[in-house]
Amino acid sequence: MKVTRRFTFSACHYLSNPLWSREENEKFYGKSANMHGHNFTVYVSVEGEVDRETGMVINLSNLKNAISPIIDELDHHCLNDLSYFKEKLPTLENIAVFIFKRAKPFLKDVILRSIKVEIGSEFSVEFYGKESLKRLSFKFSASHRLSSEKVGDKDVYGKCGEEKHGHDYSLEVWFQGDEKYAREKISQILNFLDHTDLDTVNELEFSTGEYIIKFLWGRIEKIEGISLRKLILRETENNFFEMP
Repeated sequence: MKVTRRFTFSACHYLSNPLWSREENEKFYGKSANMHGHNFTVYVSVEGEVDRETGMVINLSNLKNAISPIIDELDHHCLNDLSYFKEKLPTLENIAVFIFKRAKPFLKDVILRSIKVEIGSEFSVEFYGKESLKRLSFKFSASHRLSSEKVGDKDVYGKCGEEKHGHDYSLEVWFQGDEKYAREKISQILNFLDHTDLDTVNELEFSTGEYIIKFLWGRIEKIEGISLRKLILRETENNFFEMP
């Protein structure tokens, strides 16, 4: 069973390759080449068997006590000034690796599964000990009415089969690659669906969430330069779909 605890810290940093000119850094890193700050959120996930005596995988107070000193090393600091980041840029990827490496020796009775570092709601990185995955979030709005010639629309689809209606969809994309490039290319794909009637999209046999996410997976996995690992499509607060 996996257990996750959330931590937060505030810090500043800048992204700058010392071998590049200021102009080259600003072109590659954009505004992130300048000193700026974030409220970071960290999710620490561990895995283990449920103890028969305590009913827990790990005492969450013990997990907090193990991780909090590591978080304190980052909190209210300029990350570029810390010794670990003297030779490594304080990107989300490297921050996740730092926490993972520091935390692992203190978690002897459970397996440290992953460290996720998040800024805001649109971008995060999750490190699993061997590889990092990045997450980008997107939104699009579209209308549809679920219909099939093979079944009775109202009987199978309920309200969704009665009248044309719409949703604000949200999409999480987990991948490896450059996030700026990925955001640009994925946004182009979503623009094809945004503010449209999904029932008029020829590539969609059905406008169900299952078919929408299959359509998006097929388009996104063909983007050169990124490796797609997971999609999560949320249609409503209660309904969401995940691939693979």
